[in-house]
Amino acid sequence: MVKSLAALVFVVGLSACTHNPVPKDYTGPLAAVQDSATVHGSTKADFFVVSHVNGQKIGDSIGATVERNYGQGMAMRPAVIGRAVPAEAAIFTIKGRTHYAAPILSMVQEVYEVQGDVAFTPVASRNYQVKGQLTPEYSAVWIEDSETQEVVAEKIEVKGSAKLGFFQK
Repeated sequence: MVKSLAALVFVVGLSACTHNPVPKDYTGPLAAVQDSATVHGSTKADFFVVSHVNGQKIGDSIGATVERNYGQGMAMRPAVIGRAVPAEAAIFTIKGRTHYAAPILSMVQEVYEVQGDVAFTPVASRNYQVKGQLTPEYSAVWIEDSETQEVVAEKIEVKGSAKLGFFQK
């Protein structure tokens, strides 16, 4: 009972902090943007997500994965999500970040992160995906058209290490 209540409070807390990128009164055309993940076993994955639209925090795959795997210990099943967005010019905050099944793992393992804002105008009825790469020598995150794999906004890149320090994790 206590564990279930803690999970409910955690989930409600997560959802209270996020906004829908499509305003309630919006009736215009929509596009879709999906996050992605590169899985490195049962305890680690690199996530590439949209975390904000026009400065407003939205739900992303890292939060969905934390929610899905709450109480599962050292095992993680990534939850990759997408969302509808208005087909109009916007500023998207995109991020690539290493995520581990248990927080203690991030304290003793390497965590890479790259993020930034990109201006992008989605085309109505098109599907897009956030993609990226996190390595010791180069890290990047970008948005691409799901059908053509064409990069549709500037890449956010770190040439060299994007490794986070102990207190940044």
